[in-house]
Amino acid sequence: MRIYLTSLITMLLSITVIAQQPAPKLGLTLSGGGAKGLAHIGVLKVLEEEGIEPHFISGTSMGSIVGGLYAIGYTTADLERLAKETPWLDYFNDDASRNAKPIEAKEIKERYQFSFPFEDGKIQVPKGFIKGTKMSMLLAQLTSPVHDVENFDDYYIPFRCLATDLVTGEGHLFDSGSLADAMRSSACIPTVFEPMEIGDKTLIDGMFVRNLPVEDVKNMGADLVIAVDVGAPLATKEELTSFLGVLGQTTSFGMVRSTLEQQKLSDVLIMPDLNDQGALDFSSVDSLIAIGERAARKKLPEIRALKKKLAIVNRSQVKRNKIRDFPLNLNITSIKFAEEASDSTTLLRLLKIKTPQVLTHGELVEKMMGMYASGFFTFVDYKLLPEENGYQLFVRTKMNSNVYVRAGGFYDTNINAAILLNTTIRNLLVKGSRLSLDLRVSETPGIFLDYLIHTNTRPNFGFRIDGKWNFYPGDYYENNNLADGFAMQHAADQIGLYSGISNHSSLWLGWGTEIFVQKEVFTFQQFENVNLSQSYLFFEYSRDKLNRKYFPTKGYKIGFNGKYILSGKLRNRVDDLIDQNTNDNYYGQIEYRQIFPLGKHTSLQWFNQGGYAQLKQSNYINLFYLGNDLPYQKRLVDFVGFDYMEQLANRYAFSGLKFQIEPSDGYFLSATANYGYFELDDFNLVQEGTVLTKSAQKDYIAGVGLEAGILIRQFGPIKLASEYNVFTKNFNIYLRLGYSF
Repeated sequence: MRIYLTSLITMLLSITVIAQQPAPKLGLTLSGGGAKGLAHIGVLKVLEEEGIEPHFISGTSMGSIVGGLYAIGYTTADLERLAKETPWLDYFNDDASRNAKPIEAKEIKERYQFSFPFEDGKIQVPKGFIKGTKMSMLLAQLTSPVHDVENFDDYYIPFRCLATDLVTGEGHLFDSGSLADAMRSSACIPTVFEPMEIGDKTLIDGMFVRNLPVEDVKNMGADLVIAVDVGAPLATKEELTSFLGVLGQTTSFGMVRSTLEQQKLSDVLIMPDLNDQGALDFSSVDSLIAIGERAARKKLPEIRALKKKLAIVNRSQVKRNKIRDFPLNLNITSIKFAEEASDSTTLLRLLKIKTPQVLTHGELVEKMMGMYASGFFTFVDYKLLPEENGYQLFVRTKMNSNVYVRAGGFYDTNINAAILLNTTIRNLLVKGSRLSLDLRVSETPGIFLDYLIHTNTRPNFGFRIDGKWNFYPGDYYENNNLADGFAMQHAADQIGLYSGISNHSSLWLGWGTEIFVQKEVFTFQQFENVNLSQSYLFFEYSRDKLNRKYFPTKGYKIGFNGKYILSGKLRNRVDDLIDQNTNDNYYGQIEYRQIFPLGKHTSLQWFNQGGYAQLKQSNYINLFYLGNDLPYQKRLVDFVGFDYMEQLANRYAFSGLKFQIEPSDGYFLSATANYGYFELDDFNLVQEGTVLTKSAQKDYIAGVGLEAGILIRQFGPIKLASEYNVFTKNFNIYLRLGYSF
């Protein structure tokens, strides 16, 4: 009897000891893998269905983004919606939307392929293709509920993420600070993004140390670990078919070796089959999440065995606490700039927030992006810190260089190949000024200077000085057939009052002088020197809300420009007696185009244009030219159906429609039709040593065209167009490569 009693007491004591032992803690580790990391969401969905929620999370690269957001309370439904709605590839460039940029800066990104700051007496070569400003802004917005939480252990689930110290090659584990900075550092793909500077550390993607940071979640206190590895294994011999493949393989040995070691530390290893998926292919989010789900379901026996060890029995699906949402409307009660932002008055003007001010999250991000789009900064992001009755907006900025050198390349079948070299200097002589000097190197060279002084407010006010010396080819047509060629030279200087009325509108009016010279080309004798020199008053108004200059898909544009000639003279070398003064001549042009989005990939553009020239004496040199347009030359007008400079006109008006489809991102097909009317008064033409008077014309004009195009972010547009003139029955084809200048 005593023996039985002793056994019973021993058993009861054992049960008590076991009961007093804490249940094992579960860690979840999510690897890096670019777009493939979205498969983590599918795995999380299955774990939630099984009633499993980790006690700790660690992640690298995309695993740090998914894991970090899950750690602060995002649900799998939140993550899935976010993955589908975010235009991920838009965040792999630093361009603010065109409509966020001030009108003075819209064309800077639409003219040059390369741009480098000039500091300390030398050109600063970037450390990555992009600085990652837009990505930082996205992560700042997503993590706004925990901007004031410094310790990552205070999140809904304690969290760690890993980056690589670029100087030492060692891992840098984030356990506190800014979650947005931590994620951005952990996912900082070298050469794609510039390294992150955090304190005295220079950080890049954590995959180079531990792409699958299992040991880090165990160090947090995890007894059992579920690891999800979406990284790429080493390529097989058959897959190594290019030098890029070989180069990638040689840099992967250490990462793969580390991952294999980390896999051994896990208790359940989930490896979604993502061999056919690209690390930057964000086009198939649904498939990536589904692949993650399938991989997790295949591991359900192991996951359920792990549940028993975790003492999770008959637990219903996880119901997560709501993320700590900020209110729909944010009351910004104060604004503070980081220490490096010295001129807070200017920054407040650019930010356009007067405290206290109530903004939605979307409006706040729009204000921040508008500040970044001003061109004064290479980096902008923010934190929202709770304070009495609202939030303090803490803004970090990095000022742009005052000196930039830029370069671009262009090919047009009308003017052949050209290279554009630029130097831009800010705050030269006067604070708030911008001097831009362009040199075009080609068969038709040009020099272009633009000096603008204005205030930082909107509307802004100031002065603008513009100078140009520009060669461009000229063509003369007889009966719509090319008869001869010549060279045009245009030199002009303009000075006047300028106002950037808004981000989208500008007005410039003042006084200018110009000289047009028409010269023979090679052995052509038809066009002797003819020149036109005149001084004039001018005005230019533009309102541009197109979402992009090339292949726009929404928005509109309105433009007016005109000249009134104060004094001038038209001369030719054939007979001085026929020199004509051009006093009181005047020109005017108007343009309006509107884009109507028809669907996700289709749009319809309605365009209208007209011009009027009242001339005492018309000469070939002072007319409008309908055909293809040309930068810096407003009198060359694009009309589908005419070749370059094919139709002369004193007056013209036309309207047209352009249907555009974007079958895949960055690729365009369009069909265009336009119809109009022109009038040409009697005009003089210098031909074979004599002055001929050509008869007046007036007629209707019509043309149709087909165009194929590609828009490459760094290179610019590629256009191939074929056009047909309905009345003359002529075809013409042209090709353009790169930004036009």
